[in-house]
Amino acid sequence: MIRTEVRDAIGADCLPNGSWVATTWLDVRTEAGTLPSIEALLYPRLGAPGRVAGQGQGTGMAWLHQNGWTSAGQTFGVNPVIFDAGGNLVLATVAQGSQGYRYVAADGRLVTGDETINSSTALAQSYGLVGFWEWTRQGDVTIGQGQAACIVQRGNGPHRVLEPGGCYDIRFTRDGDQCAIAMIKREERKAVYLWAHVSEFDALPLEGTPPIEPPIEPPIEPPVEPEKPMQLPDDVFATLQAVRPKYPTPLGQNGAALLNEVAWIHRAQGWGLESKSGGNVCAQPTTGTTCGCDILRTIDKGWDVLVDTEGAGTPVQSESGPADPARFVHPVQPSGVVDPPIDPPIDPPDDDLEARVEALELRTDALEVENSEQAYKIIDLTRRVTLLEAAPGGGLTAEERANLERLDALLSALQVGIPSSRAGSVLGGPHSHVTRWEP
Repeated sequence: MIRTEVRDAIGADCLPNGSWVATTWLDVRTEAGTLPSIEALLYPRLGAPGRVAGQGQGTGMAWLHQNGWTSAGQTFGVNPVIFDAGGNLVLATVAQGSQGYRYVAADGRLVTGDETINSSTALAQSYGLVGFWEWTRQGDVTIGQGQAACIVQRGNGPHRVLEPGGCYDIRFTRDGDQCAIAMIKREERKAVYLWAHVSEFDALPLEGTPPIEPPIEPPIEPPVEPEKPMQLPDDVFATLQAVRPKYPTPLGQNGAALLNEVAWIHRAQGWGLESKSGGNVCAQPTTGTTCGCDILRTIDKGWDVLVDTEGAGTPVQSESGPADPARFVHPVQPSGVVDPPIDPPIDPPDDDLEARVEALELRTDALEVENSEQAYKIIDLTRRVTLLEAAPGGGLTAEERANLERLDALLSALQVGIPSSRAGSVLGGPHSHVTRWEP
């Protein structure tokens, strides 16, 4: 007996000629190699060499591979596809029940899953079967689920263990005395394939007492998808869209300059470029020369965002793998880009209340000194104005009147910086010279 395993399989089938297929969440593998990518394929079947069919896990479509993948129509239920005795692909319908097709009998009849779901069906009773679930019968050999194993029975003989453990989606085909069995062991996340001569079954160990209830199949659950890498934030992508029209189409050697400008605008959030050439260098990105920088990234993240540098339209972003922090390049200020003025930060309040009060008192004292100096200047100016006012109106020359007007303007300006209460005490109330300045 030949036994082969394939890890991470979710579906399997094999034929007596040695061909096999295993489907995983990521690919479809055969003895000849991996087939081109297609969505995760459930309940696969083998036909003539190079022909594989199965049910699309996401779309529910039947897929047929024959020199490439083609859609064969919508599926229904489980085990929905099978190749008949002539090698033609057949799809199950509602008429076959929810279990689809189990196998092709020796006479060419397509046997359904409902007919072989357990040992209580009419077909099972006609063969005198007991203690089988989801079984297939080829000639005088029956293979299917047993108590806790994949079991085999020749004629009316005892049950023997082909493969211990939970075995599901069992496929059994036969060519003369050569048998091929494929199954999925979901708890162990693998497919098991067996090729044997019918005479080898007689040497297998006996099964224990048949179960009262059929084994419970665990559901087929897709793997948990890994967290997606970072994409450009909306504000950064909006900047990229806004800046893109400034550069020629196609970008060519100007790609580095475009990304540098976007990184410069958002540098406060840690944006920069990544140098493909390494060495943490970036040759004159503002001049548009080639520098090998076509990745926009953040200094504190492990994911990059790749941006088109040759496209002729709206910028496109896509994911890139983890980056080497040693290749991070800080952006430089692009020519012609002027940053808006930045308001100085406001110092947060000191939690020490006593220190804050002391600082306010010192500031108040300084303002008192400054106001006193201003008050003395106003007093001096007031005295000088009073002396000029005491002179006869006709005795003022034009030059003196002009000087008096300038002094009055200076007086008004100084009053603005002194509290009203202090101005009143220093100047003695409102002070105007309009009516005294006769021409």
